[in-house]
Amino acid sequence: MFGIFNKKKKIEGLMKDGMSRSQKRARVQTYKSYYEGKIKTLEEKKLSPPLLILACKDAPFEPGILDSKSKRNAYIRKCLKYYRQQLAIIEKEAKQLKIY
Repeated sequence: MFGIFNKKKKIEGLMKDGMSRSQKRARVQTYKSYYEGKIKTLEEKKLSPPLLILACKDAPFEPGILDSKSKRNAYIRKCLKYYRQQLAIIEKEAKQLKIY
């Protein structure tokens, strides 16, 4: 599976036992910044197919052939949905740990 973590172990993998509070905060901030950057990049609609594939490299699905605008837009929507879900998970974890 592509991505930083396995879908079933996202929260477990993010906050390992034995990490200090500052390490947890740094990790949450890093991933939050990462996913916000991905979302911002994908919201730019004029990405070429190679840049689009690179922007969605760690999404858990294949791009297929992005030869038409409708296929590119569908792929962008799937990627945006995935990255927004990941960001929501990170924010939920931060809230549970009372980091923010």
